[in-house]
Amino acid sequence: MTTPDPQHLSDGPAPTGGDPRPGGDYDELPYEGGIFAVTHPDHLAALGRLFGVPAVDPRKARVLEIGCSVGTNILPMAAGLPEAELVGMDRSPVQVAIGEARRVQLGLGNLSLRVADILEIDDSWGDFDYIICHGVYSWVPAPVRAAILRVCHDRLRPNGVSYLSYNVMPGWHAMLGVRAVLRAHTDGLGSARERVDQARAFLAWLADLEPQSQDPWHFALRAAHADLRGREDSYLLHEYLAPVNEPCTFVELLSAAREVGLQYLAEADLPTMIPANCGDKAREVLDQINGQAQSEEYMDLLRGRRFRQTLLVRDHHHLNRSLRGRSLAGFRFLPRFTRVEEPEVRGQLVVRADNEAEMTLRDPLLQRAFLALDESLPRCPSVEALSVAAGAPPGDEIAEEALADAMIAAVSRGFVDICAGPRARVPAPGQRPLTWPLARAWLAWGAAVPSQLHRSVLPSPLGRVVLRAADGTRDIDELLEVLLEALRSGELELYLSAPEPITDPDARRDELREVVELQVAELTRLGLLCPPGPNVAV
Repeated sequence: MTTPDPQHLSDGPAPTGGDPRPGGDYDELPYEGGIFAVTHPDHLAALGRLFGVPAVDPRKARVLEIGCSVGTNILPMAAGLPEAELVGMDRSPVQVAIGEARRVQLGLGNLSLRVADILEIDDSWGDFDYIICHGVYSWVPAPVRAAILRVCHDRLRPNGVSYLSYNVMPGWHAMLGVRAVLRAHTDGLGSARERVDQARAFLAWLADLEPQSQDPWHFALRAAHADLRGREDSYLLHEYLAPVNEPCTFVELLSAAREVGLQYLAEADLPTMIPANCGDKAREVLDQINGQAQSEEYMDLLRGRRFRQTLLVRDHHHLNRSLRGRSLAGFRFLPRFTRVEEPEVRGQLVVRADNEAEMTLRDPLLQRAFLALDESLPRCPSVEALSVAAGAPPGDEIAEEALADAMIAAVSRGFVDICAGPRARVPAPGQRPLTWPLARAWLAWGAAVPSQLHRSVLPSPLGRVVLRAADGTRDIDELLEVLLEALRSGELELYLSAPEPITDPDARRDELREVVELQVAELTRLGLLCPPGPNVAV
């Protein structure tokens, strides 16, 4: 581990920040970002329609991403929305060049990437149905923040939806102290790499000074150290060492949005705006608050929330946030849960959401519907389709109404996402498996790959072998031969029931064929395989 430099333990001048060049520190340590499911135009359209905004079909939309970095988020969108027009912009020439090389390799003619400053976005850029600005607003000076909101209004079509993420108070209050200490310690170091290394070393040293102390300051130091150990260097640079990181309250953000003609639609992570999810004791207070903005502000206070992902729309819309079963007409559903207990165990189905909440289903119809939803991946079925899959006759209004009510509860609590339309092109059973071309290309760029569901997937070593080999020309037996060769050559180690890896793959050919079949089924379920036809080129 890097040792903290003693000269940075003394008082010094006020931190001056990083590299002033366009792109600055991010040219040295590119901030690749990630694949953010809640920024996908389909998700934005679904939430817009849920609350009364007739959002445009994402498949035909015009989309702008402000601060696109190397395109990690917008490239999969463009690949999955071939009839849409997408524009990504970033101030860093280095990062845009990386993204542009990937765009060319993928043959994405519906996407353009531009090196530009936010202040340069004007009428010549045209108007957009969806505007995405993730990880920018809190990290730029006040004039640029004002420009972001103007773009989110002026360049937004009448039924458009803007996404804006930002750091919020009070959750960031303690972290601002940690940030100030790290910036003071690293002030004067020339390169971004030196500052990040010194920041990590100094924070580790600080966190270990009083390991048992429960005072707020040492607790904050230990919390920041634990959080940053699992983070990329570019994240530490972005959050803690960049010249600007100015969290605001939710009410302050809404006030600035109203000044340019925007209003609050929803949080991109819908369950975070539902008071019932705060617990019974908190709900006693929240139920007495009038107004969405005040309720949201109090939920931030109760949770110590640090980060928001807010959706904004033009202020001429009359919104309706009353959620009932009939609100889900026309939507499709994407599961965000795993099974904890199967119905045959105790006559009940227990599921756990990605946010760790649990739900127990005892009604047989609902059990069968949730099992069907889980098994339907990567399809996104409707209420009507789920009702039939659960065994109800087509058009059974009673079953559909009961299921719609259950789905509203599931959506509100984070067990299910709503979709405006289908997300994935699903291969038919029995065809020669074909990896989604963008996912195959991505294997060379990182450990995780994007899926057609706009999720980041970390394939197993076996999964990577199958994804590379599934080019649409090989059937299961031919994929098996690829697997056998990978095992013989030592490229891949595979364990089945025994504690030792397989050393004689040919002797276990039948078992391994079943393994390949199961792997293909799982990759299909994750949205990483697709049918042959028009798609991105590699």
